[in-house]
Amino acid sequence: MGIEDPTNPQRIIAAYELANGAVATSAENKRGHHIRHTGPGNLAQVTVLADHLADADVWATAGMAGGKARWQTHLAANQLTGLYITADRVLHPFTKGAIRDVQTA
Repeated sequence: MGIEDPTNPQRIIAAYELANGAVATSAENKRGHHIRHTGPGNLAQVTVLADHLADADVWATAGMAGGKARWQTHLAANQLTGLYITADRVLHPFTKGAIRDVQTA
């Protein structure tokens, strides 16, 4: 499963192999501003891996809506796996709630 760069859909910024489970990505690059932000709106994209698609989708959308600081709290407290990209294009992969090395998207 390839995850697109939110500024260049032809570029894959991450790939996941799943035998079971689901992946959901939330961003505003394709559907425009369709998420009601309750935080600062400083995320460009959030991708979450979960056992069920509904869970992955809800978490990814919640991440986009809440902003970076709130998202970091949720991903740690709920042991989430995936990645997020900040508005300034910094890629932050996370595994089971722990943010790994930061990369430029």
